[in-house]
Amino acid sequence: MTTTTHATLPTVPTLDLDRRLGGPPSLRVRQERRVVWALLHHLEAHGWKAAFVDSDGDREAVTSAKDVMELVFNLDEAMVRFAHPEHPKRSSVFFVMGNHPTEVVCDYSTADGFDTAVEAFKPESVL
Repeated sequence: MTTTTHATLPTVPTLDLDRRLGGPPSLRVRQERRVVWALLHHLEAHGWKAAFVDSDGDREAVTSAKDVMELVFNLDEAMVRFAHPEHPKRSSVFFVMGNHPTEVVCDYSTADGFDTAVEAFKPESVL
């Protein structure tokens, strides 16, 4: 199973959220973003595409990794639901911001090989 590394990671986009918050994020937040961005691309390379972001009872459909980033980084914690064309059930990753960037992935589903894909991702490889 392949994993996303610093060398293969697409550039993390500037978020519209930054303009609303009045400037660039701190180093820790930039590192958290790098980890989340890399994981999104890693999972997509393994067939898992983000479908929804859930937080505080609200569910918002997403169509791109940037959509996920805009929603997740406007929250302290969020659940991102992923769909795979070969698996009928959605799987999820629970993100919690504010800790060390390698700990932003707090929990994840274990069904349909999703856990194998998540565990193959090494956040320290993109920092």
